[in-house]
Amino acid sequence: MAGYRRILGRFVASHGATGREMAELLAAGDRQAAGALAHRLKGTAGSLALTEVARIATAIDRAIKD
Repeated sequence: MAGYRRILGRFVASHGATGREMAELLAAGDRQAAGALAHRLKGTAGSLALTEVARIATAIDRAIKD
């Protein structure tokens, strides 16, 4: 359990600002970079069994691609 908590801490450190970063990229018109962030978040969250985070990131990824 301690190992999973450590991994979750790394996830938060790596992705804690991803939402803000995606918003800034979209505001600047960089849909490709914002989509890449959403895709990375989706994959990482999925691999950590963070299903709700992965579901939301998937929706964001799809919305950016549309």
